[in-house]
Amino acid sequence: MKKTLFFISIPLSVIILSLLSIGFFAVNYLLNFKLRDVGIIRRREIKGNRLSPQTFNTLPITPFKIDSKHGYKLSGIELKAYEHNRFIICLHGVTENKISSNKYMMLFHSLGYNVVLYDHRRHGSSGGEHSSYGYYEKDDLNTVIDFLYHKYDNIYLGLHGESMGAATALLYQGSLNGKAQFLISDCAFSSLDQQIIYLVKEKIYSKLKVFTPILIYFINKALQIRTTYSLYQISPKQSVRQIKIPILFIHTKNDTFIPYQHTQSLYNNNKSDAKMLWLPTKGDHATSYNIHSKSYKNKVIEFFNQYDIPYDLQSK
Repeated sequence: MKKTLFFISIPLSVIILSLLSIGFFAVNYLLNFKLRDVGIIRRREIKGNRLSPQTFNTLPITPFKIDSKHGYKLSGIELKAYEHNRFIICLHGVTENKISSNKYMMLFHSLGYNVVLYDHRRHGSSGGEHSSYGYYEKDDLNTVIDFLYHKYDNIYLGLHGESMGAATALLYQGSLNGKAQFLISDCAFSSLDQQIIYLVKEKIYSKLKVFTPILIYFINKALQIRTTYSLYQISPKQSVRQIKIPILFIHTKNDTFIPYQHTQSLYNNNKSDAKMLWLPTKGDHATSYNIHSKSYKNKVIEFFNQYDIPYDLQSK
């Protein structure tokens, strides 16, 4: 009997160690996802007419660096074009940086908002060892918001996020009793574990479908060993249940990176009546504004009108 158990335990141990090794490999990839080159992003945005260096240089923009509670500097810019203290913070997605949020800065500037952009940890000019897909990023957002509240009085604050930035905004507002008055979530994932399951099944190796739950278990164990948190703590779907402020949910139906069903789930899990859902048919991940810029602006205005959110269309 002992011999039988011994011979069974050897292949079982090999399997467990192999799965844990795969888990560590996946976690290393997840935490250190290759970032897009800043110059490439800049040229892409200029070519797409979403960034005009000439216009940018005429705006009253002030750069800032502030300390994250997690031990690094956060790098950002503040566009304070209006005397009032109506602000919106725009949050970029993973692999991107604040340059890719310039299009949203110009959108909300045209609606009479002062705008703040900053680089998430490990992105752009900010510090930070690895990406955490909202877990530490929500704390950094809280730091930026505290910075604004310390600098100005009587702030009216909105949040706009794209992809990981949207997940971060939802996690902040729902789990940290956020100070925002409204939120726009564009193509967020509903939970990190479900997003990884989707990527494993659809993007990496379809034959792993049967083993995905087991693989996710070992990825999560590896993540807990490497960091202080688990996959299941990065769940905008849970946070959104606590959010009472108006939310506009946006997601293209043809998104092949984060399926639009994630945003549908977020919308369904939000218990407030102050919410809108827009699912454009054209466009892949994080391209809603690129393809539907006029409709995007009109949808934001419709959202503002429906929930009495202040804006000024005549502002330049």
